[in-house]
Amino acid sequence: MAKRESLSSRERKELIARLETILEDPAALLPKKGKTVKHLMDDGNVAYIANNTDLVLIKLGDYIIPSLRIARKVNLILPKIVVDLGAIKFVTNGADIMRPGITEIDPNIVEGQLIVVVEEKNGAPLCFGVARFDAVDMQRMDSGRVIQNLHYLSDTWFNFEI
Repeated sequence: MAKRESLSSRERKELIARLETILEDPAALLPKKGKTVKHLMDDGNVAYIANNTDLVLIKLGDYIIPSLRIARKVNLILPKIVVDLGAIKFVTNGADIMRPGITEIDPNIVEGQLIVVVEEKNGAPLCFGVARFDAVDMQRMDSGRVIQNLHYLSDTWFNFEI
């Protein structure tokens, strides 16, 4: 059974500090004390819900990421991977990102880093993932999995019911 509790001021400040490498204005996502709730899931993951309506953040293991619904409305400052149109169907259904579908790699990506995967036509976020290699190594590869998919369009987090 999931458990809900209010986010304290201290927790809010800590979250904002962690999100400064991901978002331009992380404080805008998290209303003042009492308006953001932590939804503690049975599997150890956490959903952060603002104003009892919006899933704004997700804690998956060691990573805290904005929900994709929010990511499409805010300015992300994460390194990105661009995929071709043929990869969209696979990425949005949860597949890890394979090297052949990638058209552009941010040169600053390091192994284990959180990244955003976007489509090449409009730059819309498709998923958040974790780099399995540094950018230099990805560039040299012709095949293989390079990004582990964490949160994607159509997953349970994207369709999370509050």
